[in-house]
Amino acid sequence: MTDFWSFLLQTLTASSAAIFVLAAKAMFRDKLSLRWQFASWGLVGLALLIPAGISGRYAFVDLPFFVETIKSVFTGQYGTLTKVVAPIPLPFFPSEDTVFQWVYIVYAAGTVFFLVRYIVLYIRLRHALRRIEMETRPKENRRKEELQEQIDFTAKKYGLFSCPVLEVEGLESAFVCGVFHPVLVLPKKEVDEKIILHELLHLRYGDVLWGLVICLFRCLHWCNPLLWMCADLAGNDLESLCDQRVLERISGEERRDYGNILLDMAGGRYAKTPGTSSIANGSKNIRQRIMAIARFKKYPTGMGFVSICILMLFSMPFLVGTKPMIASEKGSLLLDNNTACMARARTIRCTTYAGAFDTYAKAVLTGNIPYLAMCAPLDKQNLLAAAYKEGREISSLKNLDLPGLVDIDSGYQIYNIIKKQDTMYEGFLALKLLKSSDKSELDENEASQFAVQYVCAEKQGDRWIVFPKENFRIVMQENEWANAAYPDNSAFPAWCYKANTENFLIQMQWQTASSVESLKITNKNGILSSHFDQTPQPNGVFSILWGYKISAVYTGNPDDKNLYTQIGHSGYLVWDKTEKQNNNQNQNSTHWGQSSKKENFNEITSSSSDGSSFSSRPLKEGWNNEISLGGGGGNYGRIEPPECYLMEFYLNGKLKDQLTLELVEGSGIYER
Repeated sequence: MTDFWSFLLQTLTASSAAIFVLAAKAMFRDKLSLRWQFASWGLVGLALLIPAGISGRYAFVDLPFFVETIKSVFTGQYGTLTKVVAPIPLPFFPSEDTVFQWVYIVYAAGTVFFLVRYIVLYIRLRHALRRIEMETRPKENRRKEELQEQIDFTAKKYGLFSCPVLEVEGLESAFVCGVFHPVLVLPKKEVDEKIILHELLHLRYGDVLWGLVICLFRCLHWCNPLLWMCADLAGNDLESLCDQRVLERISGEERRDYGNILLDMAGGRYAKTPGTSSIANGSKNIRQRIMAIARFKKYPTGMGFVSICILMLFSMPFLVGTKPMIASEKGSLLLDNNTACMARARTIRCTTYAGAFDTYAKAVLTGNIPYLAMCAPLDKQNLLAAAYKEGREISSLKNLDLPGLVDIDSGYQIYNIIKKQDTMYEGFLALKLLKSSDKSELDENEASQFAVQYVCAEKQGDRWIVFPKENFRIVMQENEWANAAYPDNSAFPAWCYKANTENFLIQMQWQTASSVESLKITNKNGILSSHFDQTPQPNGVFSILWGYKISAVYTGNPDDKNLYTQIGHSGYLVWDKTEKQNNNQNQNSTHWGQSSKKENFNEITSSSSDGSSFSSRPLKEGWNNEISLGGGGGNYGRIEPPECYLMEFYLNGKLKDQLTLELVEGSGIYER
């Protein structure tokens, strides 16, 4: 915790866990043993120890949303995101002097005060006990030996650990002091064996250490009365659990006597020092412990397993949590719509680069500023919040100036994604534009328009953000039915592979088109229909389509063109060049051999989703210098382009050359 807002998020998260545990304990009080009643406080301990929202999730209530909303209302700032980096207050260097920073300073000072106070109390107690021991050692040596024998006998009788004993005059009840060098402190009077048994059981199960943990939580959340109450209840459950352990080791009238011993302590004061455990913990708590003794029973075999299952079920919201809901266009009903909706957007992390690209693309498609805030850098949040409050559309922002209306139903594609480093990816966003109603020259040529923009996804902290590297620009595709969804669009850049052979330049164009699956199927009145789902998927994974086209460009003497009557190839993509050494024979070469034996052959092309292809084409008189050799495509899980393309090149039915088409450096990048 480094500021007031991170403390507020942490303490509210712990409070929500405490409320849940209190409700669960009330529901299962008679069904769970005291062991599991005390163990249930471990869920609150998890909420106190684990920084709130560290995994981008919350338990039960979306508290980060409420904290961000309140912070924006009181500070008017949107460019920061509340984050709990540690469950304890850390020193910080404030850049601005605000009332909330002073509140945090008071909180941190209070934490230090209570910690120092408890440490001083413990040191004073240990010093007082050491002084009493030094004063009584020469006078009552025999009495101490008898007490030590009694302690050792009780420990041996019940199979427990023993420890040094000290008798103090005026003490109301016994207690164990210390974790590493514990001392059993007894009142200077006759002490029942069951009291000694109680304290030795505290020693056996390390209850003093649990008391220190509870004390630490008191210090960290000293200004939260709910957590202080829970600390008291946890301490009482710890004592009740020790009572149960005592009752499990005694029987008959001894149990009744043990209850009477607790009754005698009900009128005494209770002031427990950290680092100690005491059988007496206040009159009110002792009454509750006696009620627990009255309903004491040994739970049947197998109940422990049932208790574990119940606790595991309850712990899932704390260990796994729930993702925040996607920011809606209309905002939230809490407080101001604009402020609450922007707060909601900031608390939703894009956990994958694909999710960040998807969120950005859908923000542009729909003109939804909260969507954009989900994937925008924090230093842009104030600008987006101001635009959202003014009711402006995204297209009015300078860095998102779209040149026309977007065809939302066509969706989007991120072309030719390049991995710059583990935390940065670049590619260009392609959106199909709607045609205007006017019959323009563009419409008459039956061309399609696309808006493209070079964009970059970068990981900042625990969230992926997207920022444009240019304004949108128009590219045109002559085909009226062109769609950004298929990686064979000549309007977009492609990775280029080339190889030279006699009189021919062989080249391959390779493209990828990536998007998060957003097709939504609806059933209305028995009629199935599909449409593009505009809701961002901040945790999405890309579905990557790839496609390639191969062509041969004649570079020889034009007068020699009539020497060639047939052209073809057989080849395959190589994703790893080690394949080149292990697979020298192309798997489709047999197809060429079969087709080349035919006297009258037609044009033949084939391809496979594994990246292999085959083609055979007749060359008629006057054929063009550039000849298409076909291509292929598929769905591949990698964004990286293949390393090369291996080809067997045929002319006039005979193998002409074995080629390796190498990647041309600098290709595949959209020129800005």
